[in-house]
Order: sequence, then structure tokens, then C-alpha cells
Amino acid sequence: YKVEYQCNTADQQQHWLSEDVQVRQLTEGRWQLVGVCLDVTDSKVAEMALLEANDQLEQRVAGRTLELSQANKELQQEIIERQRAEQSEREQRLLAEALRDSIAALNNTLNIDEVLDVVLDAMKLTIDHEGANIMLIEDDTLIVVRQRGYPELLPVVIPTKAIEDLDLVIKSRSAVIIDDTQTYKKWSGFGAVGWVRSNIKIPIIHNDEVIGILNLDSKNPHQYHTEHAELLQIFANQASIAIQNAQLYQQAQDEITERKRAEADANQRRNELELLRQANLDLTTMLDLDKIYEVIVDAYSPHLFAMVEVYLYVGAIRSKSTHQAENIGVEQYIELTEMATRTAKVHTVSDISQHALFNNLDLKGAILSIPIVTNKRVFGVLNAIYDIPQQFDPAKIGVLELLADQAGIAMQNADYIRQIESEISERKRAQADSQRRSTELELLRRASLRLNATFDLTEIVKITADVALQLIDAECAHLFIYDGEVLEFGTAMWNKVYHDQPLSPLRPDGITYTVAKTGESIVVHDMSSHELYNRGKNKGAIVSFTLKVQGNTRGEMNISYFSHHYSTESELRVIGLLGDQTAIAIQNSDHLRMLELQIAERKRAENAEREQRVLAEALRDTAVTLNQQLDVSELYDTILTAVEQVIKVHDTASIISVNDETLMGTVVSARGFEQYGDPIDGLEINLDSNPTKQQLFHERQPILIEDTHNSSLWIHLDETKWIRSHISLPIYVEDTILALI
Repeated sequence: YKVEYQCNTADQQQHWLSEDVQVRQLTEGRWQLVGVCLDVTDSKVAEMALLEANDQLEQRVAGRTLELSQANKELQQEIIERQRAEQSEREQRLLAEALRDSIAALNNTLNIDEVLDVVLDAMKLTIDHEGANIMLIEDDTLIVVRQRGYPELLPVVIPTKAIEDLDLVIKSRSAVIIDDTQTYKKWSGFGAVGWVRSNIKIPIIHNDEVIGILNLDSKNPHQYHTEHAELLQIFANQASIAIQNAQLYQQAQDEITERKRAEADANQRRNELELLRQANLDLTTMLDLDKIYEVIVDAYSPHLFAMVEVYLYVGAIRSKSTHQAENIGVEQYIELTEMATRTAKVHTVSDISQHALFNNLDLKGAILSIPIVTNKRVFGVLNAIYDIPQQFDPAKIGVLELLADQAGIAMQNADYIRQIESEISERKRAQADSQRRSTELELLRRASLRLNATFDLTEIVKITADVALQLIDAECAHLFIYDGEVLEFGTAMWNKVYHDQPLSPLRPDGITYTVAKTGESIVVHDMSSHELYNRGKNKGAIVSFTLKVQGNTRGEMNISYFSHHYSTESELRVIGLLGDQTAIAIQNSDHLRMLELQIAERKRAENAEREQRVLAEALRDTAVTLNQQLDVSELYDTILTAVEQVIKVHDTASIISVNDETLMGTVVSARGFEQYGDPIDGLEINLDSNPTKQQLFHERQPILIEDTHNSSLWIHLDETKWIRSHISLPIYVEDTILALI
């Protein structure tokens, strides 16, 4: 039988004992008991400590597992949020593209009916609604010029103050959203709109004045939001230009039609008006104001044999074109011209010498001042100066008024062309900006995919540097990693090449450390005048961004230029977006590195636990086996087998029996030596001449030689030169060494 039990010594110390007893019958009634009783207190205490350590380890593993699970949930939530943001971005882009196409269609027509239809068609493609209408303001009334989707027609004419929300749009010049008409007390739900549950009204503004209102109605409450209002306002602003252009074009067409009818009625003055007609032809083909002036003067002068001047008036007299020069009292003459511009009426001076403006001047002659007016706007003044007094009959005035009208149209057309060219230029710039933004967004999208596809910090900073220099026209990009205390260089890029050192050494009081410490980005347009640089010695510009996630600085990105550069808001915005993505990627890399460290620590602990368990089991089994073994040879063999179990990594092992008096030893058991030469079983060894064994006999402690090439205790022999590390330990009882392992 085998039994373990606990007992107390005489001094009340607790010990664990293990009995292993063999019972056999000798003869009838006679029995023999042979057994061994061992003190196993140390192994029992070690076993209980191991069990306790195992329990603690399991608790730590469970805690770490819970932390990893929580981190994984947070990461999954971040991925969901990013996907939701990307989906929203795609929807906004599709909406913007639809509005862009509609705006292009608006700019391709001057027909007011087509313009109105394009507006409602665009609404159908971009914003969900059941009813839509366009109202234009005339005096104090709103005229419904287009409507779609209503079960019955809306009233055509609506007073602006009759409906409060319409009046509010006009006064505030901003959109009005009614989330639910059933809770909006001032909703006027007459028959045609009784079914409406939500409504959005967008002002159509031109020259800072509301000229109309765009209405969308839905049968569903809470259909419209601020984002809809912002996009619709952009479209309404473009629509206002198209509507105004179409109206002006229609007015011009009506005026041209009326003028042609008047010319047909005045056929009897065909000869007199021939030059005017020719002038009109010339004017309609000209867009340069100076040439227009010359045409007007040349057309008028042959008839009157007088000096003709044309003044361009925009708030004040700016310029003039003169057919012939004559000094006639400049101040008084300009005052007469200004009177014509202020009143927009014809002014005549039949006799300069008798007129109050010129009574102090010894002058003769007459002056006819005709304002050049189109659509109630004064473009200039046509002055005819005669060298003799005369009366101006209506026919003569009418001829000049016709010329002034033609001049006004030409000037207006020239002004329109300038506006159109400006709008075209602005449109091209907007298209270029849109294309640039699309390119930037595509680069950012690809960068996001690349950053999210890797957790390697070196790859992350290289991707960021590459994309940053593609997004903006800079010369150099630097990336740094920051853990809140240490600023670590990541990478640099210039001339399309990555570098493992910064372009210039970092200064403790320079911009890089300043941004890292303060957590605030800094933009330097001109280094030569900035306080962070040696004034006058440094040239160029730099933008230093903090890479932040949830308020924590994870790194820094420096974009630099070799010459003065003013960074635009667009550049700062797009680099800021890239910086946000990079900061998230760095954070994800840190999280992964922490997880890997935790997993490695867990595996190390598990391996250590297994090794300790194997060691304890091997020692326990060896102790039991040794206690049962009575044959010496088998005992030595058992010891070497236990050595193989406990110290698995070794090439040879041996046991040397020792004569403690003569210090001679004999190899009584060995393993592994045959692969390096002859077996050494039975080999006699003089231990007194061996420094290693001398120290072992003296200290009675194991000796470890980690590298035989660097140890003074090791004797270098040809047959043992293959040995690089060695350990010797004594087997002794009551201070007498019996053998060496």
C-alpha cells in the first residue's frame, strides 16, 4: 500500500510523510513488511503552491480574455461607423452629381419654360416628394409658374403676406422646414395641400433679393432635414441665375420685336435711320465698350456736324469717347451729364449762352443729353454738342433716343457677356474644384483602404507620406509617432523617395516638438518671419498637423515647402482628413500590438506552467522510482532518464562514481558520447586535477559553465572541444560526495 499523511514533530512543525510498504506472506501465520517512509514536505508544499499559482493564472487569463473581447467589440463598432460614413458619403456624392447635371442643363437654355421644367425635373431625381411648385415674386404677390403632383391646381396668384411661412422665407431669405403640418399651428391646409404632412421652402435669391420660392411637399412627416435645405439652396442659387437670365433674354427678345415694329412704322425715315441700322449691326457684334463708343459717335456725327461724346456711368462718370474736342466749361458740362444720369431723362440746352449753368461763360451753341437706359438701368449718356443755338424737335430727339437704345442694348449685352464669361469662368473653376475634390476623395478612399489593410506602423507612415504629397503640391512630408511622452521618427519623403532620417535635425524648441507637446497644429506660411524659426535664415513654409483620435495625439505629420506658400482651407481640410485616417490606423496598430503582447504573455505563462508541471511530475516519479530501486546500475540509469525528462536540451549526460578520499572518479553510466567518439563507460578520471571538479568538491554546489570557450574552469582537450556549455552537480549524503552528474 501507499499512503501520504501529515504529522507534527516534537517542536510542533508540520511535515508530510509518504509511506510505500510491500506486504508478503512468508509461511502460514508469518508475514513480512518492507517499506520506505519519506519526508515529502517540500514537494507537497511546492505542489500546493503550484495549484495556487495555477488558479491565479486562470483568473488572469479570464480577465485578459474579457478585455480582448471588449476591445474587439469596440473595433467592430468603429468599422460599422466607418461603413455608415462611407455610405452617407456615397449618397451625398450621388445627390451632388444629380444636382450638378441639372445645373448644367439649366445653363444650356434661355427659355423660361424649359428652365422651370428642368428645376422640377431635378427635384424629382434628387429629393423624395409628392408635390412640387415654383413661385415667382411680382410686386407683392407670388405667381405659381409651375406645379406638379397636386390632386388639384394651386391658386395661381397668392399675396406674399397671406401665408405666414411664405412671408417668413421672403423676409429671412432662408429655407423653412415644416416637419409635421399637423403640429404646425400656422399651416394653411386648404384643399390642394390638405394631404401634405411635411414641407420645405427654399428661397430663390438673385442679387441678394428673393425673386421666388421653391416648394416641395410630402405625404410623410419629418421627410426633410437641414442637409436637404443646404443642397437645395445651392441648386436654387443656380436656378435663380438661370431664371433671371431667361427673363432678361425674354425681355430683350420682346424689346427687339418692339423695336423692329417701330422701325417698320417709321419706314419714311429709312434713309435717316440707315446709319443707325448699320450702327446697330455693328453694335450687336461688338462686346468691347471702347469700340461701342466709337460706333455710336461715328453713327451720330455725320448727321449733326457737332461734337458727340459718350459717357459710361456706373455710380459716377468713369470714361468717355470724343469725336472732336472743344473747351465748353468742363464743370458745367459734367453737371449737365450727371443730371441726365440721375433722372434718366433727356436734357436739352437750346442756347448755352442763355442757360443758368453756363451764364458766366462766353459760349455759344446747344447741347442735347440723352441717357442710355436699358431695363431701368443707366449705362451712360449720349451728348450732342452743337456750335450754334437751335431748337430740338421730337424727331431729332427720337433719332438719338433710338441710337441710345441700341447703345444701351449693346452695353447691356457687353455687360451680360462679361457676366456670362465670369460665370463660365466660375463654373469652370467650380468644375475644376469638383474634379479636384473627387480626385482627393478617391485618393483618401484608397488611402483609407490601404491604411485599414495593414497594422505595420512603418507601412502606415509610408502610405500617409505618399498620399499626402499626391493630395497637395508640396515638396516634403515627415511622419512621427507620439505616445504622449516620446516623439519617434517614422518616415520622410521627398523627390518621390522614402528616407529613414528627417531632412533636418529636430530642435527641442522647434515646430515639431512644440506641436507634439501642445497638441495643436501650426501653419507657417513663411518661415523667414515666424518666431519658431531663425528669422531671415530659414526659407519656405510648413504645416504641422497633430494626428489625433478622440482627443489623444497619436503622431504628427509635417508638410513642407521649399518656398513661401499660403495653405488654403481646402488643402488644410484634405490633409486633416488624411491625418484623421492615419491616426486611426496608428491606434489600430497599437491595439493590435497590445493584443499580440498579451497573447504572447499568456502563452509564455502557459508554457512556464506546463514546464513546471512536467518538472514536478518528473521529480515526483523519479523520487518514487529511486526509492524503489535497489540495483545500483538500474539506479544510475533511472537518474539519467530523469535528467532527460527534466533538462530536455542536452547532447550528453553521465554519472561519475567518486572516491571522496582519493578524489578519483569512474564513469558508471553515460549517454550520447558515442556520437562524438568512443563510449566513456568505465573511464577513470582524476578529479583532483580538474578545476571544475575541485570547485564542486569545495563548495558542494552545482557548477554552470555557460560557454566553455570563455571559462577558466574548463580544461580544453581535443576529445571534448565540441562541448560549448556544461553543468556539474554533486550527489552527496551527510556532506560526503558519492557521485557527480
